[in-house]
Order: sequence, then C-alpha cells, then structure tokens
Amino acid sequence: MPPAPIGRRGAVTRTGIAVGPVAPRWPAGSLARGWSVEVGEGHSGPVVSGGRVYVHARVGAEEVISAFDLADGRRVWMHKEAVAYTPTAAAAGHGSGPKATPLLHQGRLYAFGATGTLTCLDMATGRLVWRRDFTGRFPQAWPLYGAAQLPAADGITWSSMSAAAWAGR
Repeated sequence: MPPAPIGRRGAVTRTGIAVGPVAPRWPAGSLARGWSVEVGEGHSGPVVSGGRVYVHARVGAEEVISAFDLADGRRVWMHKEAVAYTPTAAAAGHGSGPKATPLLHQGRLYAFGATGTLTCLDMATGRLVWRRDFTGRFPQAWPLYGAAQLPAADGITWSSMSAAAWAGR
C-alpha cells in the first residue's frame, strides 16, 4: 500500500481534521503591530525581502505595485498602471484586484495582473524593466475570474501556468 499523501498541514486524511504540527500559541500581548498601511484591493499576498515589503493591489482603475520599508512602513517606491478590468457577474465577489502574489528573483519583481499582464520591475527602484500584455492573445474560459497564476523563474527564464495553458501547452 502506498504511503499516505502529505499536505501542507501534515498527513492528508480526507476527514476535515488536520493531523500534524500544531501552530504555536503566542503569549497574550507578546505581538504588537509595528505599522499598518492601506494598499488597495486584491488577493495578492505581501512578499518580504531585504528589509522591504512588496505589495501588488488595485486602487481605483490602476494596479499598483509598491515597496514599503519593513521597519517603519514608509513607502519606498510605487509603480502604477491603468488596467481596465471588470469581473463578470459570477466573479464579482472576488473583486477586481490582482490575484497572484509577486515573485522576487535576482533583483527583479515579477507581478502578474488580473488581466494577464506580466510586469517586471527593478526591486531597488521600482523602475519598469519590461511588461508583456497577454490580453486577447489566448481564448478566455467562462467565468472570467481574472488571471491568478504565480510567475515562476529558473535562471533567466520566467514561466506562468496560465501562459502555458493559454498557449495549449
């Protein structure tokens, strides 16, 4: 009999009960909020590296990628792009913000926007290195929830599951 599969929270038992390591209990009052900042709408998670926090969100009609100082929350740089995206009725509950968390790799930040645009920025300055728009290049599936694949990198090659799927690979 093959071994039981292992999930991110331990053995997968299909019972709805997580078996494995238990999260530590923090003593009351031991964690204090250092800073807080409004970043906008989206499901993209923050990424921390080199004393900075990188965030990809939607503010109004723009997708905004920002770098914040980890110590005090001060915005170091911000990159904005006007992005026309309205989710379908089936996807409206998911919002119109970006879904994918940025990738940090070899001094570059790669962010995949809700419309399928991959943006590459310099991590230090926020300067645009390049941008590739996949909108309209591949067939869309219903319902359109927006692009949500995380970019991946190996050396100087980037990849995205959605780009490969859209291309029929």
